Amino acid sequence: MAKELKQLGIQIFDLLNDINRSPDFYSYQSSKAFFPQLHIDGLGELALPLCDAQAKQLISLCNEAPYGKGMETVVDKNVRNTWELDAGKISNGNKKWQQFLDETLRHCEEQLDLQGQTLVAHPYKLLLYEEGSFFLTHQDTEKEQGMVATLVVTLPSAHQGGELSISHQGKSVTIDFSKKEKRYNFQSALFYADCHHEVSPVTEGYRLNLIYNICFKGKRKLENLNFKEQEKGLSKLINQWQTNLKTDDTKHLLIMLDHQYSTDGFSLNTLKGIDRSRADTLLYAAKQVDCSAYLCLLEQYEMYSAWEEGECDDLIEDYFSLSLINDEGERETMSYSFLDENNILRQKTIDDDEPHEEEYEGYMGNYGNTLSRWYRYAAVILWPKKYQLEILAKNNISAAIVYLKSLKTSKDVNYSTELQRLFSMVENKSCSTGDEKFLLLTMVLKENNQALINLYCRYFLFSQNKLPSPKKIQQISQVCDWDYLKQYLKIEDGQVRKHVYQFLNEINTDLIWEQNPTAKKLLYQAIKESGNNFGWRDNANEIFKFIYPLCLSIADKQTTKVFNAFLIKQGKNLSAKTTILPYLEEQFEQIGSTDNVIYKLVIDWLKLQFSAYYQRIEVEPETALVEVVPSISCNCDDCKVIVNFMRSNKENIELPRLKVKCEHLGEQVEKHKVQVTYSIDKNRRPWRFNMRKIGADQRDKIAAYKKAKGFVERLERIS
Repeated sequence: MAKELKQLGIQIFDLLNDINRSPDFYSYQSSKAFFPQLHIDGLGELALPLCDAQAKQLISLCNEAPYGKGMETVVDKNVRNTWELDAGKISNGNKKWQQFLDETLRHCEEQLDLQGQTLVAHPYKLLLYEEGSFFLTHQDTEKEQGMVATLVVTLPSAHQGGELSISHQGKSVTIDFSKKEKRYNFQSALFYADCHHEVSPVTEGYRLNLIYNICFKGKRKLENLNFKEQEKGLSKLINQWQTNLKTDDTKHLLIMLDHQYSTDGFSLNTLKGIDRSRADTLLYAAKQVDCSAYLCLLEQYEMYSAWEEGECDDLIEDYFSLSLINDEGERETMSYSFLDENNILRQKTIDDDEPHEEEYEGYMGNYGNTLSRWYRYAAVILWPKKYQLEILAKNNISAAIVYLKSLKTSKDVNYSTELQRLFSMVENKSCSTGDEKFLLLTMVLKENNQALINLYCRYFLFSQNKLPSPKKIQQISQVCDWDYLKQYLKIEDGQVRKHVYQFLNEINTDLIWEQNPTAKKLLYQAIKESGNNFGWRDNANEIFKFIYPLCLSIADKQTTKVFNAFLIKQGKNLSAKTTILPYLEEQFEQIGSTDNVIYKLVIDWLKLQFSAYYQRIEVEPETALVEVVPSISCNCDDCKVIVNFMRSNKENIELPRLKVKCEHLGEQVEKHKVQVTYSIDKNRRPWRFNMRKIGADQRDKIAAYKKAKGFVERLERIS
């Protein structure tokens, strides 16, 4: 199969290479200059051509320009030596400037053959290159959502050097802005963000630029371009491939495009240059032969050992990741195991290209220096439509659900049958069970099919991080088969139990227990498991709040028995004072009744927990002694501390002091009969002089009495 795939790749790229529309990666134009009335905060209006005096004033307002190094932004004059000023400090007083920008962008759209799509420019920086300034080869980061290119507008200023060199996939161009015949024009250069470029050293004068981030305006639709011959040929090749697939063959094909993209800015809308025409033609060609095709971003990551920055040694690890743009225009991440490298068709290896991102990590102690590289290419992925559900569900259940939703209006595929197939795949454990947006549930409920709802509850409902809305829960409860649920739910799983409690609480009515006795049995089983099998993830107080209202609504003999067993087994994990009592007080305010057997059971349990409080309030403690502030004849700082302590509300104090001072304090306490007990800790350095007021113990007893009385009164009020 490898030989056939290699030949297939050659044939496909022969056709794609015939699609030569919009091959350029840059655009340049020179326009007659006018006075733009550029105003710089702190400087005023900028005179053009730029003179030496104003250039120096401008430099005083600028910062040294940094560059991106891995995840950091650093200043290093060995890499980038220039001055920058934020666009927010620049304003324009001439309306002709915006007209000039619009005309420049229209020229770029035409030169890059953007098929009617509109570019917009967002001001970013002012850059000033003086003599000796330069910027080594680099690649621009995509600084905002949807950014596809950078626009450099060179303003009139006499200089030499500072040429801009742009390269992409083996092609390069150098633009010299210093030519005499164009030096006093507005010179504009636009290039795609994944192009590598550098600015050579300025040898004389000043090179002044305004930098703009370039984005596409609006959304682009798939274009049915005038490449019918190539489209027909691609359709034939794609059809041959899918027709000849054997059972064990990989069912997908990935066709690489030319440009690299950031993960944030990638979409059909932001495709660059030749990628646009080739992607559109591939997508149309696949559609003609009933083959699914999606635009996607293929990321290849490599980590090398590296003794020096930029120099690779041994490969440590590498992997692929893939995200596709689904039918709703949303990004879906496919699993790593999904990709078969043998089925990735490309004209070149990554060794022929520069990485989209590179990061050097110095020695960290547990491993040596490493160099990480990311290559991110646009691609088109294909697979036969008959395998659509299996491929999507196996790798990303969300993508499969979006696909199922799209079938609702399809005449070619039976929606209900595909829905049943998805649940069969879940049952066979060939796909995941995530439906966090409950899109699949909405689809199932609309079918009003008990078998489907049972399957959804079994595989999805109680295994996710959250439950759907109360309205949807009510709908489920009216249709689902409780006997079926009880049979298959993994009630021993704490997360499942929690969801069962939440689910039952949402439908907690007398009617549900009468009509569905199995629901009651399911509750009993869950409570029993909660009592016996508490793990470190479980929270007894939270579970109590789930099961109490359910048991309260049933309140029969069996429920009382089950609930009592839970209280006995989990009593040590329940917070009687801080959780159960406040919760019961809140319930009492709402209900105002104490007749329910479950309620009485909890009250009795609380009284048992508070038995020590009941004993404590049998005898009220006597009033505590009020200590007298002593008059100490010694006026040293340490004795002043004793006096201040006796004036304060503190009951105890510890004073770190040397031996001599501790002995002095003891003598003064005894001499002046200070109403404290004291001790000297000689085992610590320095020694510790400890004092406690004589009435402190009694005050502690009084406080404990009041606390106990407060809890008892609160409990008696709701008993």
